[in-house]
This record gives sequence, C-alpha cells and structure tokens, in this order.
Amino acid sequence: MTRRDPNLSEKLASALLHLLEARGEPIPHEHQKLMSVDQILSLWQWDHYPVRYENGGTTHPSNIRPLFRRAHIDVTAKVDKPASAKSKRIVDSEAEFRRRVLARAAGEKPKPSRWGSRKLQSRPFNRRANT
Repeated sequence: MTRRDPNLSEKLASALLHLLEARGEPIPHEHQKLMSVDQILSLWQWDHYPVRYENGGTTHPSNIRPLFRRAHIDVTAKVDKPASAKSKRIVDSEAEFRRRVLARAAGEKPKPSRWGSRKLQSRPFNRRANT
C-alpha cells in the first residue's frame, strides 16, 4: 500500500481539531477517530470578521474565521443583523434628509412640522419692582 499525503480537507479538519484543543475544548480522540472529515468540517461555519461581507468584506483568509455553527448563528443574530439594520436606517434617514434639503432649495414648501408652532411663554415678573 502506498502512502498518500493528506488532502486539503483533511488538513483543514486537523487544524480545526487542534484549534479546539488550543482553546481548551477538545473533542475526545476516540470520538475524533469515529468522525469522517465531512462530519468534522460540518461542525464549523466561516464568519466574515472584522469586515462583514455585505460591507465590502472579502473571502480572503485574513477576513474570515472559523466558528462553531451555534456560535456563528448567535453572532449573526445578535451582532451582524442588528448592526446591518442600524446602518440601513441611518442611510435611509440621511437620504430622506438630503431629499428634503434639495426640495426646499428647488422652491418646494416644507410640510408642516409635526410639533406645530407654539408661542414662547413669557416669564411672569413685576416690571415695577426695580423702580
């Protein structure tokens, strides 16, 4: 039987198992031996960090990191989605503001304020007290 070098998937699975050991969360060796390469790789998902993919992040190795599936789902739900929604709200708000400013410059009347107009309250004081 001739010996073959490990392929890229086998090397990646090995590196991820060693990463777990380094983090102090190893999978017992007996369990590792029973798992196929695909089973080991299925435990992980790739997270775009520090720059999200939708914000221009690439799939370059410097911008992706391996996370357990559950951790990746949590990061996506609790960090990525809210940050994405906030940036979309800010962009939409700025676009609406620009539209109103340009419309006003073009002569369009602004819509009435939702706060309405109010008179300023005067302070009650005795004007003759200083005389």
